[in-house]
Amino acid sequence: MAAQAPVPGNALTDGLLDQLFMIAAQDSNGPDVYTNERALFGYIEPYQMLVLPPAADFRPPIPIDLNLANLGKTNAIQEFIGPAGDAHRAANPYLRPCVPAITNLIWLKLVLLNMIKLHTNPNPLSVDRELYIAALRVRWIILGCLYTDLRQRNVTYEEVIRVDQAVDNIYRAIWRANNKAAIIAMNDAYINAVLDYMATDAGRAIMRDVVQYAETMWAISEFLVRVRGHHYKDDYRELIAKTFKAISIGQIDWPSTFHMEDALRTAIHPFGIKALPIMMFHFASHMKCGNAIILRAEGAPVGFAFITTLASGIAMISSESWYQAFYMTRAREIELVRRVASLILDDKYSYHQSSGLYGLPAKRTVIIDGVTKTVRDLEDLAASLSPVIQGFVDWIKNQSTPDALATFTMRNSRAIAKRSGANPLVASRVQSLLTLSMTVIEDAETLGAGAEGVFPERKVIAQAAVAPPEAKEAK
Repeated sequence: MAAQAPVPGNALTDGLLDQLFMIAAQDSNGPDVYTNERALFGYIEPYQMLVLPPAADFRPPIPIDLNLANLGKTNAIQEFIGPAGDAHRAANPYLRPCVPAITNLIWLKLVLLNMIKLHTNPNPLSVDRELYIAALRVRWIILGCLYTDLRQRNVTYEEVIRVDQAVDNIYRAIWRANNKAAIIAMNDAYINAVLDYMATDAGRAIMRDVVQYAETMWAISEFLVRVRGHHYKDDYRELIAKTFKAISIGQIDWPSTFHMEDALRTAIHPFGIKALPIMMFHFASHMKCGNAIILRAEGAPVGFAFITTLASGIAMISSESWYQAFYMTRAREIELVRRVASLILDDKYSYHQSSGLYGLPAKRTVIIDGVTKTVRDLEDLAASLSPVIQGFVDWIKNQSTPDALATFTMRNSRAIAKRSGANPLVASRVQSLLTLSMTVIEDAETLGAGAEGVFPERKVIAQAAVAPPEAKEAK
């Protein structure tokens, strides 16, 4: 019998129509007309959603409750990993129980549920990649990273699906299996292939990698979301690789079998944004993160890169022989940048461009001398500094051994490059001045002549550059 041609329009089944309507009917602020737990689409693809057992059958560890406004303060992590974190460690042991406790059978079921979902991808990944993603997710669940309540995760669209909501009966069958033999008896080709792969050396190596790197992967994701605004992009690869190697004390490269996008986007996305800093601080408190992550916890939030990068640039040029002369002509703008950057860095998650996903009200203003101003307005006031900083950054790029602060500023210099483009001549002249100052640093008159040709206030700078120390102090 010849196969009948599909009827046009029948591809949109009633079930798919229901799913689309659930998306369309949701309130963008979080609550929805139907339950978010039933919405099958999210910012990740449906086949990438995290699969959990029915709520009545399985409860992950109770989420840790930390005040994100406090975690976003300057040096908060240094205090948290020290004596100030004693109360947290006492109240929150590193491993907290699931209910029921995770057994080898429950662990296997959780891994299989997520691998089967991943394998519904029209273009499935290889079994090793699917195992990495699923095993990482289960490890993070065991570590207590999952906020099961949608409002706790501060996400608009649910990216977690329960077994009793899944369309395919195979999910329910796996969860109801009383032992591994019952799972094998399902005679599912993919499941059996997964079980056989787990028994190989490669499968066991994945488990070791997951246990060794789960906290590191989580901490890197927190860093990327905070300073770049996304879990993963291809142009983050160099930054990710260098961060990973730094965390590993320079000894371990990113595992070749670990695809960055799998770990830092697909695996972690359903856990939400709010949990990222909370669990990173928890890991750090229990000494499960390398020093490189502790240092990166001070990184500025994405959204106001112009101000924070300018502040970094000012710190970088402050040791230059001509800096004091420059400061005299731009003291108001320099102090403004320092103060605003300090306020942003002392409340990182509120000033983040996606502060709502952290569960915090957005901050876009600062109070300077009792007057409330928007950060954007202050950026305009400080814009005259950008050509100078950009000139220094351009000069640093040509040096063979830039220091760490200079390197950081170079990587973030796009924010000031946009502003300095309005005055490229100043940036170019600063570059020339710096080259000159490195070769004739002891020649104040030559350096003064160089400064005189760079800045609009050239006479003031030139005079300051050639004045004896006592004259400078008098000024």
